[in-house]
Amino acid sequence: MRRDLITKQEMEIILNSSHDAMIVVNQAGIVTIFNRAAERIMGLEADGVIGRPVVDVIPNTRLHIVLAEGKPELNQQQQIGKSFINGSKPLTMSVVGRGGGGPTPKVS
Repeated sequence: MRRDLITKQEMEIILNSSHDAMIVVNQAGIVTIFNRAAERIMGLEADGVIGRPVVDVIPNTRLHIVLAEGKPELNQQQQIGKSFINGSKPLTMSVVGRGGGGPTPKVS
């Protein structure tokens, strides 16, 4: 029997097994996913970030701009505290269909 959906627990295992930070915001700019690598890199806990506006919890973020413009920002540098995130892991965005309307951006 083929299974089309994964459980929430399986998704959390997948996301938290990655060494790459994964931060997802919805169309309103609210953080919906913040994995363990994001916690480590950003120095923030997911419980304090998820459900809040990205501009309120991530200093110098441009996720809301990428979301609004619908254009990826490649090879950008972002300062987080005394550290810089840059280069090899660009801020990317993919577009997936949304029922009855235009594209829905997904930011990672």
